[in-house]
Amino acid sequence: MKAIKWDSVSAKTVMIMLVLAMVLVTACSSSNTASNPPSQSAAADQAATSSGGSSPSASGEELPHVELIWYYGIGATQPDQQKVEDAANEYLAKNTNLNVTLRLKPLNYGGEYNDKMNPIIASREKFDIMWTTAAWVNLYQPLIDKGALMPLDDLLEKYAPKTRHDIMPESYWDSIRSPGDNKIYAIFSLQIAASPKGFAFQKRFVDKYNFDLSTVKTTKDIEPFLKTIKENEKDIIPLAFPNIGGNGPFYPDNIGATGSMFYYKNDPYKAINRENTPEYKEYLDLIHDWYEKGYVYQDLATVQDFSQLQAKGNIAVTAEQGIFPGSDATIASRSNNEPMYTVAITPPLFSGANGTMNGISTTSANPERAMMLLELVNTDKDFYRILCYGIEGTHYTLDNGIYKPIPDGGYAPNIDWVFGNTFNGYIKEGQPLDLIEQTKKMNAEAEVPPALGFNFDTSAYQTEIAATRSVWDEFVPGLETGTYDPAVYYPKFIDARNKAGQQKLDDALKEQLADWVAKNVKK
Repeated sequence: MKAIKWDSVSAKTVMIMLVLAMVLVTACSSSNTASNPPSQSAAADQAATSSGGSSPSASGEELPHVELIWYYGIGATQPDQQKVEDAANEYLAKNTNLNVTLRLKPLNYGGEYNDKMNPIIASREKFDIMWTTAAWVNLYQPLIDKGALMPLDDLLEKYAPKTRHDIMPESYWDSIRSPGDNKIYAIFSLQIAASPKGFAFQKRFVDKYNFDLSTVKTTKDIEPFLKTIKENEKDIIPLAFPNIGGNGPFYPDNIGATGSMFYYKNDPYKAINRENTPEYKEYLDLIHDWYEKGYVYQDLATVQDFSQLQAKGNIAVTAEQGIFPGSDATIASRSNNEPMYTVAITPPLFSGANGTMNGISTTSANPERAMMLLELVNTDKDFYRILCYGIEGTHYTLDNGIYKPIPDGGYAPNIDWVFGNTFNGYIKEGQPLDLIEQTKKMNAEAEVPPALGFNFDTSAYQTEIAATRSVWDEFVPGLETGTYDPAVYYPKFIDARNKAGQQKLDDALKEQLADWVAKNVKK
């Protein structure tokens, strides 16, 4: 082909061609913009970049409206639940640019939460946020293993930077990373993360019978008080606690725990099966003896909602898994406001940040917006307080900044620790004014398990997990409440667990721990 010489083409012709090309490019660009507006994700990126994850940029695209559904646990149905949801949405509309309508879906955590969440998750129902715990209900790691929770590392960085970097130390995040991929799948509801275990005693009975609480050093030491209550207070339950396994007064001073791993404190890098220890068998014998003597509530194994039983205010002693600053007032609020004394019989042990958390469902159509909402919950005191306490003047009053629920006000769920950062809450009547400072101090000074950061990867053992869990549900409520005679049922429990695959799980746990120790513990 011959090269075209410039002088063979008129300048006028070339200019016309260039103009036409520019017109075509402009038209195509305009057409693409009109037919393909910025995605929600792109708009959310603009929002998070400009506002720290809480509201859109004034100069950026307005976020399209979305509805977010949040499932979480609650102790008892609240009559004014809808009023509080409406108040939360009014706050979102007036004070943020998230353009979100929030649908709150509380489920009773006394049994209903698992029963209803399991089919919701299995059916892949579309929702956005769910509450999860490490060892109680809607269990965190199994949710990850079954693909129900979304990894949050990138979402936290983009849409919740304050929650990710300003609220909690990095060690807290490390303690909830999944062992399978080392990713974060939930946000800890910042609160006490280390606390001693012990008992709460109703003050009226301690004072009436002049019981010396300083004598309580071990679980066995409360027996004289239980005996006194049984013999003198016919309408009072001497001892009760939630029947979900692990909530009874099993407090051996030589056994520690981190995550789902138990160990003897003199050999902290060797995992033990708690239920196979002589200390556990001794506990079962003790609690059964107390049950036979009438010290333990006789129907405890079948109680579906312990909060309703406790709310009557007729339990003299409850076993408590956390004796923390201000716990006297917290426990009293669950017990018909009967004043309490609390006694710790174990040292505070840092438990990690996996006690109560919120994650984003893999079925969520709007994970960016869900994360932005969680950022708001954890950083905006006013919004958090609506969820926790409802409407001031309707559901509660403030007396010099102290929260007081209005009797029969319609909303007092007492679940600050479900929603998010409890340091954004109110001080409650009876709690120390420096509660937050005391809590932070206890968190900082608590004993740290040597294997903190190790998490058992159960993803390859789902069959065994499901089978052993079924055995647990069959036997443990009866055994740990004293209802079942351990001489008869304990051997059956151990045999059934072994047949379900417990030994395979124990061997895998020990192998993974050994690998973790080899990589992380300096000789």
